[in-house]
Amino acid sequence: MFFIVGLRLRHSTVDTGTFRCPNERGDRSYERMRARRWFTLFFIPLIPLGTRREWVRCRGCGATYGPDVLAHRVAGRPRARFT
Repeated sequence: MFFIVGLRLRHSTVDTGTFRCPNERGDRSYERMRARRWFTLFFIPLIPLGTRREWVRCRGCGATYGPDVLAHRVAGRPRARFT
């Protein structure tokens, strides 16, 4: 009898929203991603072993940044004028 065991990274989307992209210098939508390491048995992920890293990916240009980029303020929208 034999067992196939190993480790595997799985990526998942944790959050989405709007942020100020440093590359495009404008408000863009983003995906906050997380990579977690899993213990696998016969290629099936069974036990999470912890978070490896997190990052933010701009949906507009595809650039990736650290999670601290979300601390930047999103520019305000101009108010509508009624005449």
